[in-house]
Amino acid sequence: MRSYLATTHFRALGALISIALIASMLLRLALFVVYSGNFNWEFLAALEALFFGAINDLFSLAYILLIPCVLTLIFSECFYRATAGKIYLYSLIFIFSFLLLFCATLEYLFWGAYYSRFNFIAVDYLLNGFRFDKISLTAIATILTICVILASFFVLGAIKFFMARDSSGALSSGKTRLALFWIHAGIAVLIFLFYSPFISGERRVYQELSRNGIYEFFAASRAKSVDYYTFYPALPKEEAISIIVNEIKSGDDRFLLNGSKEFRKITAPKQTEITPNVVVVIASGLDKKLLNAFAPNINSYTQEGLSFSRVYASGVGVLRTIEAFNLSIPAIAGDSIIKRSAKPLFSIADIFADRGYARQFIYGGYGYYDNLGAFFAREGYEVIDRDAFASENKTFASGGKQSDEDLFAEALMQADRHYIANRRFYQTLLASSINAPYNYPRGRIDIAPKTSREGATRYFDYALGRFIDAARAKPWFEDTVFIILSDGAFVASNDNPRLADYETIAVFYAPKIVAPRAIDTLCSQIDIAPTLFSLFGWGYESRFFGRDILSVTSKEARALVATNTRLAFASSNGDFVILRPAKAADLTNAARRRAVAIYQSAFDLFSGDSLDVQNVKAADF
Repeated sequence: MRSYLATTHFRALGALISIALIASMLLRLALFVVYSGNFNWEFLAALEALFFGAINDLFSLAYILLIPCVLTLIFSECFYRATAGKIYLYSLIFIFSFLLLFCATLEYLFWGAYYSRFNFIAVDYLLNGFRFDKISLTAIATILTICVILASFFVLGAIKFFMARDSSGALSSGKTRLALFWIHAGIAVLIFLFYSPFISGERRVYQELSRNGIYEFFAASRAKSVDYYTFYPALPKEEAISIIVNEIKSGDDRFLLNGSKEFRKITAPKQTEITPNVVVVIASGLDKKLLNAFAPNINSYTQEGLSFSRVYASGVGVLRTIEAFNLSIPAIAGDSIIKRSAKPLFSIADIFADRGYARQFIYGGYGYYDNLGAFFAREGYEVIDRDAFASENKTFASGGKQSDEDLFAEALMQADRHYIANRRFYQTLLASSINAPYNYPRGRIDIAPKTSREGATRYFDYALGRFIDAARAKPWFEDTVFIILSDGAFVASNDNPRLADYETIAVFYAPKIVAPRAIDTLCSQIDIAPTLFSLFGWGYESRFFGRDILSVTSKEARALVATNTRLAFASSNGDFVILRPAKAADLTNAARRRAVAIYQSAFDLFSGDSLDVQNVKAADF
């Protein structure tokens, strides 16, 4: 043991530990001094935050030092005694110091905007591109220069206090170095499994001060969520629910009262109910702007069916479309609920189940992708991914996904199975050929595979047309409603979402059931399911935030679109408001109040807190 303590590796590790602790403590002191107005100079609270912060920094070193530990253990002691070894070691300390200082700078800037350590918002910025256009080149150059200078001083300090003497230990055995790595890795795993940060005090600002930003960044990347009330404007809950009740009411809808703490919207049945089969086709990557030139079949179904010309995707990507259609809720701050939830949620599957429908999710990829299989399974669907496809429906695969033709062939087979069993069916099909690498079987269309989104769009339209044509020959076709949806939102900005970026498609096609009609009422994807059930004349209870568009006046119309951190609301009179993290909001503005009430209540409902309607006046219902 004494021999190891004298090795270059141990002394380098000591230098790195000291540098990391010093950088973390300097950042914490800088935040406390520069933003002293937020802390109100509470001495004991500050002392407690600094103390617990130091403990959190120590535990976080198990992660922070894992890579430097590996890089120093690669070589034996003999290497570090040579000039090349010393250059390698000092360069490693410099790079490590520079990265720590640069991260501290980013944390400092992030705190200035959100009064928080790194969280999901920071992760979202990293994954979607840091907006350097908001920082001048001079400022960037200054930051980098200061980090280089301070990192150089850290290296000089490491040399003086840790590397001044030649090493006298012997760490030459590869097995010894490997054992040390596994010890370090084991400690990191134990901390990952059992460690929770020590939090200081009751005030959020001191709690944030006591955290370690790098640890919180990786913790946030796992959690994929953000607390609405910490970062967004909010209304008193009773007031928000009163707005919500009027906001999402359609026709003769009513709500549970009588002291109930469970939010339930009750939609009355119409005189005539129908129970057709339902096949929902979600086209991931389908851009509405390409339809006229590359999708003749979809254009035909749009003309012959019920289409929505002003429908907007609720969020960016196919998960938000699935979430909006199945749960009929707006996007909640943070990542999609499909990724976050580990428990069953109220969805359209519950309504179909009450009427005895078979429910299936059919996907040409693997069910574990983006937690899709787990989500649909919890909601009561039979999950059929590519592993479960019949062998005859596995004719072409690319990027781990079967072609759209294979997907539709499997859907036809499953529909026939339910028809033979005399059971109504509801299917959700996720088509993904339009996504990169835009690959599909050759000879199907006049555009070569792997060339463009336009070609992939034409192939999807071709496959969809073959699917509908094959279904026409089935005995269940005339009693089936086909719904075509797209995720859209290809160029949505994380900073300033624009309504036009979210334009998407929604078409109900059923020649014997749905009369051709174009709906130009402003709406979003959360309104599709309530509108479908209205066409069927169904009565049901739900937690839907969407409305029946067929009964909404143009004056009441609105659309909800969002990124993971920007929550937007558009009204029919031209209002468009965006709720941004840590930004003060004028809650006297009617459109903004509507937006806050919707997003705040959606967060309450799906974060585990049921909406308490017991104190809302009966007149509000």
